[in-house]
Amino acid sequence: MKQLSEFFDGLAFRIAALLAVALFPLGLISVYQMLYVSEAIDRRSEVTLDSLTAQAAANEIGLIRGGFGAASALAGVVQVVDPNDPLNCSLPFQAFVAENAQYSFAGFVSKDGVLRCASGGTGLDVSETESFVKQSEAPGLYTTITSNGRVSQTSVVIMSTAVFKEGQFIGYTAVSLPHSNIFEDISLLSDRPLELATFNAEGKIMSAQNGLATVWQRIPAEIPLAKLAESQRIAFTATTLTGEERVFAVTPIVEDTIYAIGSWPREHFMVDDRWRWMSPLLIPALMWAASLGVAYLAVHRMVIRPVRRFKLEMKHFALSRQLPTYVPGPSMPFEIRRIGEVWHDLAETVLRDEAELEGTIHDKTVLLKEVHHRVKNNLQLISSIINMKMRKLSAPEARRALKDLQLRVMSIASVHRSLYEAEARGQVRADQLIRYIVQMSYENGLEKTSGVILDYEVEEVALYPDQALPLSLLAAEAATNAVKYLGKPTDSHARVLVQLKRLSGERAQFSLLNTTGVPLSDVQTEGSGLGTSLIEAFAAQIGGRVEVEETDISYKITVEFSIQDFDLGQSKQPPSDY
Repeated sequence: MKQLSEFFDGLAFRIAALLAVALFPLGLISVYQMLYVSEAIDRRSEVTLDSLTAQAAANEIGLIRGGFGAASALAGVVQVVDPNDPLNCSLPFQAFVAENAQYSFAGFVSKDGVLRCASGGTGLDVSETESFVKQSEAPGLYTTITSNGRVSQTSVVIMSTAVFKEGQFIGYTAVSLPHSNIFEDISLLSDRPLELATFNAEGKIMSAQNGLATVWQRIPAEIPLAKLAESQRIAFTATTLTGEERVFAVTPIVEDTIYAIGSWPREHFMVDDRWRWMSPLLIPALMWAASLGVAYLAVHRMVIRPVRRFKLEMKHFALSRQLPTYVPGPSMPFEIRRIGEVWHDLAETVLRDEAELEGTIHDKTVLLKEVHHRVKNNLQLISSIINMKMRKLSAPEARRALKDLQLRVMSIASVHRSLYEAEARGQVRADQLIRYIVQMSYENGLEKTSGVILDYEVEEVALYPDQALPLSLLAAEAATNAVKYLGKPTDSHARVLVQLKRLSGERAQFSLLNTTGVPLSDVQTEGSGLGTSLIEAFAAQIGGRVEVEETDISYKITVEFSIQDFDLGQSKQPPSDY
């Protein structure tokens, strides 16, 4: 019973009931009216245009069929006359053109592409024309179009038929029909505008009432003409390339060869029936107006307004962490009231959990900082012990070995010092760390009067300890090597350049360059390879690889690596030789 009560009191039932009552009658009327009017217009337009297309194309049908008939008759003449006698064999063609003024040319083309018999222009080589190519490949009936006839020098439609003698193809006869003679004044047929064009079975436009230049604006955009040629008589509605909706009708002129397509702007069928377009527009307009009222009453008052209030409460809570004060009244749907209750409970839970979490984080942060502080102190103690041992040693090599060891211990200690001083929890500013380590190596390895230029080009990069520690050791080894083998070029000062760049895609690049030349220290010895091995090991630990660039005046190492998050850093294991 409670669930049933909540259902009738819910938002879904209220909106569904209001929309059903307001829109159901209007929807039925609108759908019925629009379907009835649309179907009636489509049927009348298609039937009317099909009839008008056939009527308007009657003159063209007669001309083109007559042209094919004439071409067939002249083909019979060629079979009984000698094509090699141009004067005598041309007489029937000349007589045909003289008696039929609508045709501009008639002639016979032999299979070698030469115009043997014709009403004019005998002896021409027409082997490159479309008609000759088609007849040579597959002799038969063809229609082609050319904008500049070889003989008539005008735009013509050419009808050709193959000529056989004793079963052998010897050529074809052709008749030309100028475009200017094709169409009659179809405005006498109807007071409504009709566009008429012809095309062949391949979908190529043969002629057009208003010219070939703009005929593509008045044919279907999405239906190929070759597809329409597969049908007999058909009427349909489609859109042209210019986006105009027109009614089309296709009528065959010569079966499987030439077709006529007529089109009519769709809106012209509704000129005399004004109420037919007012009715489909009026009903949706009434439905839209009713929908606005329903949307305002059902959605705005019962949904949008409370949701907006909840949004403001949430933004205020996010900024001030104060408990919400808005409580939906009993006039609101059950779901909205329930959302308000859940939101209040959620806000209280968030505040309570945040307070507990802040306390836990504070305790862990204090403990972690204390651990790093103690580790740093212990490492400094070890460094002091090493320093005491160094004072008692007299062998230079032993002192240098302990000095290198002390530098590595201090590098690790500097990482832990950065960890307990850093504001970002668990991360170290690698740029500051590298500056400190390189400077320390520089001060311990060279005399202050050596005149070495030390430059830094470092950008802010934050790393977790699993990368910060090996990177600091890598920088210490690189700086030690740079100081050990530092030299002065002949034409400039000795220089050390330290770079740390942040690259795109969460990547970074560390590089250290030192000049070579005249040694600055008399303690330079032949390298043992340990420093290089350590640098490669540390580079592998941070997920990078060492690249070395050595020239006559400088030595540079570069390591590019991905900046890893805490979880990835946890999975990294130190190399076996570290």
